[in-house]
Amino acid sequence: MDLVSLWWRMNPCAIGSPPEISNRHAALVEVFSIGFHACNRAGVKAGDSVAIWGTGRIGYSILPAARTKTDNKIFMVDILDSRLKIAAENFENVIPINSTKQEPIAVIKEYTKGRGVDIAFEAVRHAHALSRKDRIPCVGAFRVFAVLVRFVF
Repeated sequence: MDLVSLWWRMNPCAIGSPPEISNRHAALVEVFSIGFHACNRAGVKAGDSVAIWGTGRIGYSILPAARTKTDNKIFMVDILDSRLKIAAENFENVIPINSTKQEPIAVIKEYTKGRGVDIAFEAVRHAHALSRKDRIPCVGAFRVFAVLVRFVF
């Protein structure tokens, strides 16, 4: 018996996917559900401007979820130009910010005329990024920290 079959037998509450959906595609459900759950909890609505720190799996799950709710600017902040390019090329009104080349706060304030964003998400894996959380210019009362941090002792 393979590991997947064993897992299904041990978890009677698990819901299978229809046979026409491959396991590879079905596996995306969890990742995208994180993004939609984060946007729902944050209350992203039409007209909101959004900042997403981190363009990994979680950041990229938040981006399409946020885009379904708002047409306003979405700022993507990361240190990898290749990931930022994907976001800018595949979604409208996305402003990519490489934080090693630009100061994210200054760029966001410039685009929003000093106002900041309505909702900010941190979706990073590095503990040093947490030190920036208080600097996110967020006029809304809600910031979401979808942070996956590996602590080393």
